[in-house]
Amino acid sequence: MSTQRPSIADEIAKKLIGEILRGEIAAGDKLPPERELAVRFNTNRNTLREALRNLITMKLITARQGDGLRVRDFRKTGEWTLVPYFIQMEGGTVDERVQLLEDIMRLRRMLIGDVVRSLARQGTEDEIREIRVLVKRQRASKNDSKAMVETDLEILLAMVDASGSLAFKWVFNTVVQMYLEIVFAHPGFWYFSDDYCDKYDTILDACEARDAQRAAEIIGKHFEESDSTILEAIYALRDLTE
Repeated sequence: MSTQRPSIADEIAKKLIGEILRGEIAAGDKLPPERELAVRFNTNRNTLREALRNLITMKLITARQGDGLRVRDFRKTGEWTLVPYFIQMEGGTVDERVQLLEDIMRLRRMLIGDVVRSLARQGTEDEIREIRVLVKRQRASKNDSKAMVETDLEILLAMVDASGSLAFKWVFNTVVQMYLEIVFAHPGFWYFSDDYCDKYDTILDACEARDAQRAAEIIGKHFEESDSTILEAIYALRDLTE
């Protein structure tokens, strides 16, 4: 995860994103003129415009000649880049945020199932051996949850690389990056069962045997169980906040 300090423009954009996602600025509303926003955020017009460009890129606002800056309906125009903001800034309702997390987890499971099928069908012995080395490293990190999350990502990325699919790679990068930003922001949601690494070994055994269906079934169940535990923690937190 990047530790680069955000720029002033990034900080301004983040504040405005939060206000839009929380409904403090509604779809269809016009933002104040640039000069007023510059005064509010105690910055110059160039920095402010950089922040506003970020919101335009994220399809949160639109700029039209003679109409100024108008807020868009992010539920209709939003993209994946909004996910961590929506979760961390408490956008929408609690139920919407929980459902979003659940859907992201399901998408990840579906994708990694297809990735493992490809790995079993065409992954080389060297590629599978390299993944085993990562699993061994993860096993050695069992007392460090953060290290296990990071190594888990390396394992999944290695599987995606070995699948040979550029489409899988790009989609995986997007889905998993969103998932990790959320998970790293909520360490209480990290979960690894005692046999987590053992299951990876079993999956790789199936891949070596070229049993694509079995490998996909094992990893699907593997993540379904861990995601279920994480969701239980999320549901409990939701109940406490209601």
